[in-house]
Amino acid sequence: MLIRKNFIFTMTILLLAASGVAAKTATLTVDTDKVSNWTIDQGLYGRFFEQHGNVAYPGFYDQYIVNTSFEHWFRKGEHSLTPQRDVNPWQAFRDIPLAEGIAEPWEAVNPDATYGLVADCVNTDLAQKIENKGSGEAGVKQRLALPDYRSVKYNLRFYAKATDGAKKAEVRLVDKASGEVYAEKRLQLSEDWEVHRCQLDLRENRATSKHGDRFGTYELEIVFSGEGTLLLDQMTLVSDDAIDGQWNPDTVAALKDHHVTVVRWPGGNFASSYDWRDGIGEMDKRPTRPNLAWEGVEPNHIGTDEFLQFCKVAELTPLMCIGFGWSSPQEAGRWVEYCNGAATTEYGKLRAQNGHPEPYGVKLWQVGNEVYGHYQIGHTTAEDYAKRYREYYKAMKKADPTIEIMAMGKDPGYHENDDNAWNKTLMEIIGQDMDYIDIHRYVRGVRKQKMEDQWNKNRLTEVYISFSTQYETVIDSIRLLAKNNSLEVKLAVTEWAQYLSRQAGFPNAFSHGNAMFYAGMMNTFVRNSDFVAISCSHDMSLFSGNRSAWFTPPTPRNDVAKLYSSVEADRVLESRVECDAFDMERDVVQMWLTKDIPYIDAVATCTADKKQIVLFIVNRSVENDYQLDIVMTGLAGEKKATISALVATGSIIAPKTWKNLDVTRLVETEEVVSSGKLMLNVPKCSMARIIIE
Repeated sequence: MLIRKNFIFTMTILLLAASGVAAKTATLTVDTDKVSNWTIDQGLYGRFFEQHGNVAYPGFYDQYIVNTSFEHWFRKGEHSLTPQRDVNPWQAFRDIPLAEGIAEPWEAVNPDATYGLVADCVNTDLAQKIENKGSGEAGVKQRLALPDYRSVKYNLRFYAKATDGAKKAEVRLVDKASGEVYAEKRLQLSEDWEVHRCQLDLRENRATSKHGDRFGTYELEIVFSGEGTLLLDQMTLVSDDAIDGQWNPDTVAALKDHHVTVVRWPGGNFASSYDWRDGIGEMDKRPTRPNLAWEGVEPNHIGTDEFLQFCKVAELTPLMCIGFGWSSPQEAGRWVEYCNGAATTEYGKLRAQNGHPEPYGVKLWQVGNEVYGHYQIGHTTAEDYAKRYREYYKAMKKADPTIEIMAMGKDPGYHENDDNAWNKTLMEIIGQDMDYIDIHRYVRGVRKQKMEDQWNKNRLTEVYISFSTQYETVIDSIRLLAKNNSLEVKLAVTEWAQYLSRQAGFPNAFSHGNAMFYAGMMNTFVRNSDFVAISCSHDMSLFSGNRSAWFTPPTPRNDVAKLYSSVEADRVLESRVECDAFDMERDVVQMWLTKDIPYIDAVATCTADKKQIVLFIVNRSVENDYQLDIVMTGLAGEKKATISALVATGSIIAPKTWKNLDVTRLVETEEVVSSGKLMLNVPKCSMARIIIE
């Protein structure tokens, strides 16, 4: 939508008049003759993907059943599933009572029948057994939220064996509330394990997915009538419009639309216990494993080949993270060879046998995830990690000398007055045997819960938006450390996000204010792109799966990300901002007193020929608009400026939900830049991208 300049100007004057607040002034000076001798790495526009829950299935792999192989549900403690159900990915099942003999989160159709988990199975350890001694129906069911707004056909596949009356089974999709049947198929089963396939076609009167229905619209039922015994195993339900029968088309489209460049896989904490061999070969022969990091079970439908095929379909660069908990240098080398080795090598041959003769050529690899954390499987000391990392490096480089490998560093900003001890040890022991050093950063809430009520919530958002200035000192400290050790190493930030309270009325990760936090961080990464090469934000909302309250809609920060990733300019111009400043308080977790933070944050970029100049501007103030005087020295004549601004539609801390999608608005205008000068009004708590051509 193109809204004309005069309309925006009038709106601004009306808003200022209503509030009685005059816009403050600031100056942005850009020297178009001072261009960086480096280019901005496209890896800055990456995403972090953790393989668990509905983010993976169906968000990535378009399969809708949870616990497809009817295994025991892994939990870290005796009662830990209960609180886990209150957060994604298991919130949809949080009110299902635990039932002996039924694989979670499946439910009994007839609780009077006899249920059990038995060792007579097709794969892994267990199968679901249903024994009925009466004349009524018996079976199991599971809640589903299906994307019937885009597909009405679903392909069901499962293994079964049956006796007596159970040989005549029925599968159906029904309305959870009313029991109305929307799709059904009758199947003839045998006394031996056999695979069965059928397509369930939703009727015209189907109940479309409701954004507010936390439990989804449907239930999948597998039932039989009369006396008999039914065993079930390896059950999947995939939408008929899945790309190549596997990939969620919504996710692929969203990743392409937002110009996401890099995806890190398989995690995250999940990677620390992931065995890559579990995810190769025939799907039916892959073991289901307990998810040791996040509870539940992992069916391994997404393995190495699937992930790399997905990257090809979605036009992504893969970043593979090798866990430090289960693996060894030798096994890491074998994984590299499986991905990149010729079909004549031992593991390249295995890849070819699995249907992929050509090497994938994966260039980006990482050894370990947050190995400094006590919560991490395989956590250790900096010295031990560094020594063992060198063995991984040798084995992986032997398999493919062309790959780039990153070591797991530690953000020194997590602790006040941190002397970079972890990173010092890595650099001293590893030396040049790392192409990147990786750090993670999660920005959280105030130090003490009771202090939340004392904060002005908008002011707290202002502090979060300004965090990027403090983070710049973190980047500088690691850059200096590398220089002092004479290392040519790049910085990667493969996990970063703002994790805040979901309590009503507080800043949160689904708000317009959070989008401005993202913009500030991207300005910092672009400004320091001589050193920062990869950035993977932790925002999995693009892996959304379907339009159900089981999933959050794409967050407002995705709107910001798209503005940064969709330009051609890949060099940095020297720029400076003159405006008033403020001090950041120390009362926020893992933030420290920082003085003289400017309210206007800006970075300037251009193409090599300077035919395109791009400015990214963030107004951190939650109280004041700014009249920004932009002066671009060395730019003559008249140029067209296309301005894309993201402004709040109301409260800057209101969360975006399926019922409240419009918390931020993109406003586009055109201006004329004359002799390098432009005057721009930047509303409070907003950001703008200006493309000058």
